[in-house]
Amino acid sequence: MNDIALSANENPFVATNQLYVFFFSIMRSYITKFLMHKYKFLYIKKTSSPIRIFQTIIFN
Repeated sequence: MNDIALSANENPFVATNQLYVFFFSIMRSYITKFLMHKYKFLYIKKTSSPIRIFQTIIFN
């Protein structure tokens, strides 16, 4: 924690970079969840047999 504070005092971009990385990781997890959900929904729509749909719902 002390090293981060010292480096942030030396270089003002370090703290903002760490914040950007933090927010980016959160956003990336949300985006991947959203895309996975959307993709699963499309995949279920595309599959015609109800057994296949049931399998996709259970195992994903």
